[in-house]
Amino acid sequence: MDFSNPISNLFGKSPIRPLQEHMSLVVSCAKQLEPFFDAVITDKWDRRQRSL
Repeated sequence: MDFSNPISNLFGKSPIRPLQEHMSLVVSCAKQLEPFFDAVITDKWDRRQRSL
């Protein structure tokens, strides 16, 4: 988004979109932790490797 208004140039680009993308990545990674920890607790080494 290109701003032509000098007042708008003071604020720059909105950080919302990159933050939303980062949040989605974090959620995706966090969802993989539960099966991993379940495999660790139950000592299922083959399942741990697949969950990585």
